[in-house]
Amino acid sequence: MAGGKDVDVKRNSLYGLAAFVLPSVTILVAYPVLAHTLGTERFGVYFLATSVSGIVVLLDVGIYSATTKLVAEDLASGNRKAAADVIITSSVFYSGLGTLGMVLMWLLAPWLVSLFSVERTMQMEAILVFRLAAIQFAIFLLITNMVSIFKGMQRFDQSALVLASLSVLTYGGAMAGVIVVGADLVGVTFISLSANLVVLLLCIFRTLSLCHDRGVILKLARPTLSAFRRMFSFGVAISAHGVATLFFLQGQRVLVGALISPAAVTIYVLVVTAVSKAHAVINSVTEVMFPLSSAMVTPIHLRCVYLRMLLGSGVSAALILGPLALFAEQILTMWVGADLAQKAAPLVPLFAVGVFFMALSPAPFHVVNGTGRPWFNVLFDVCKVLIAASVLVVAALEGITLVGFAWAFAIANIVTAVAFQASVEILIWRRGLLASKPS
Repeated sequence: MAGGKDVDVKRNSLYGLAAFVLPSVTILVAYPVLAHTLGTERFGVYFLATSVSGIVVLLDVGIYSATTKLVAEDLASGNRKAAADVIITSSVFYSGLGTLGMVLMWLLAPWLVSLFSVERTMQMEAILVFRLAAIQFAIFLLITNMVSIFKGMQRFDQSALVLASLSVLTYGGAMAGVIVVGADLVGVTFISLSANLVVLLLCIFRTLSLCHDRGVILKLARPTLSAFRRMFSFGVAISAHGVATLFFLQGQRVLVGALISPAAVTIYVLVVTAVSKAHAVINSVTEVMFPLSSAMVTPIHLRCVYLRMLLGSGVSAALILGPLALFAEQILTMWVGADLAQKAAPLVPLFAVGVFFMALSPAPFHVVNGTGRPWFNVLFDVCKVLIAASVLVVAALEGITLVGFAWAFAIANIVTAVAFQASVEILIWRRGLLASKPS
């Protein structure tokens, strides 16, 4: 049994890695082209539009992760009817949430443009961009729901295909648009919207096919209150984690835009994009542990996989972030040019240290969630948010800058990561899984 599971873990980890590599390469190539072609102001508006739409995901109440967990559990127990009900219920939920988010963002577009102090000559253009991003948000929610279904079925090959296709069509298409036909900011946003629509259609086809192959009969299923309650009871904790994630990722972009300028968003995004790849690649490889632990493999097997993942996380993070921190300006110059690199390079070492500690957390995070203890993760998320907010308040006393955001990010991640690792080892493993469940 263990050998077979090892093969599945290795394959799914490789597919997770593939889902990271191709989109990352596409983004690394596309960002400097788009930044230089559109200009920092317009490129910042594009990121603000896509970031603001992500804030509506706070209403998600963790249904994405709950869908993955419950589909994995139900299929492992042979309860295909329950799995079908979960899939249909989550699909209806995301359809409603996407519509709500789209309408809200569409109506609030003029106010958002004013909030971010967009130049008067660009305001009408920016309003249209925010409204196109609102439609894209509704489509993207349905795509992410289907990705959660693929992962629940432990078909990481399908989720990898979706994520890679979406990135290539979105950023590759945008880059082609500005180079070949001279697409402007609105044109780039429309290309992004079109890419999401194409991927959604492919996802629908693949979901129906996989459900048929697994004996999950969707036409006999219906959205039920009991299925939603199952998802909500787990997902509400994941939703709380999402608040912290948005603060550190998309939320900080919004704060930078509101407190400094849209141009500063471009610098911030370039730095975070560069250093966060270490965390992203590790999370993509270790995410297989979420459905694996949800399906309840033996604790000793799960422990072996966990220790390998944890060791690999530290080594990989050091290999990626070390050279980036030491040679930040040289690397960024090759990527985005000397002018942007000079502004961004001083921030890289601080963000790199923070990301190194953050990169040690995905493996324990997925095990904790998969074994049904999501509130344990949330406790440390709340601590991280409070620490970061405290640092930002102190930094704001002397005038908020991008360096202040970098210090907040680094300090919060170092403190919480050390406490989190120690707590998982003692409370979850030694006093929990290994103590109560003999192998």
